[in-house]
Amino acid sequence: MHYIVGTSFKVTPASRSLLRDKRFTVNNIYTLVHILNKNSKVTYYFLDLNRNKIEVEFNSCREADSLISKLKNERIPNYEEPKEEVIDNITD
Repeated sequence: MHYIVGTSFKVTPASRSLLRDKRFTVNNIYTLVHILNKNSKVTYYFLDLNRNKIEVEFNSCREADSLISKLKNERIPNYEEPKEEVIDNITD
């Protein structure tokens, strides 16, 4: 899970086509306020600026992250890729 509660995004005319849920409106800002596992699905709850709640069901957190990253025009880091070892050279 990359995006957590508190994540916000703005729906632009270009990103609107990515949303299967038409309750999201163009030029509105949405904030992720809750994530809940329901049966074998994951439900994300968003609030718009007027405090209207939108509930969206995804097959997985990865699916939700993919959509949010596209809406935010961001790339999600590959968390499975090995990281370089960082060596701390601080001396006393």
